[in-house]
Amino acid sequence: MGFGWKHYFGREENKINLINFLNSLLEGEHVIADLHYANVEEDGEHSSERKVVFDLRCIGEGGEHFLVEMQLQNQDFFFDRAVTYTSRTISRLAKKGADGNGYELPPVYFVAVLGFQLDKANNAKYYYSAKIVDQFDQEVLYEKLSYKMLVLPN
Repeated sequence: MGFGWKHYFGREENKINLINFLNSLLEGEHVIADLHYANVEEDGEHSSERKVVFDLRCIGEGGEHFLVEMQLQNQDFFFDRAVTYTSRTISRLAKKGADGNGYELPPVYFVAVLGFQLDKANNAKYYYSAKIVDQFDQEVLYEKLSYKMLVLPN
């Protein structure tokens, strides 16, 4: 991840730029009024589990979590990485013990800016927006998990 990306979006004095960028991708779905930066490193629950390092990790004033990634080089298993990152975050947010019986979680948004094409056959598509939906009627089944991917080459 480039120095410029973190320098531009990852600093308190430039926070409004990140908020505006995220709001443009989430338009019609969510509005971010303010956010704060969170720790970008997360160890696995066991020493044998891989550590996760986010490019930017932010928490909105409503408790929603934003994982913001820039991936310039092609990665064969990018969707696996996105699911791993969101799953790790969701797992950490789940309350443990008796408090965990409610299962309520805050929204988690994974936002990626990609320097490679996700789908070589569809080189015109530049923006992907994914949620958990019913495959028959496209009804959104879970509003609190969202994947947004901006494909720069397209």
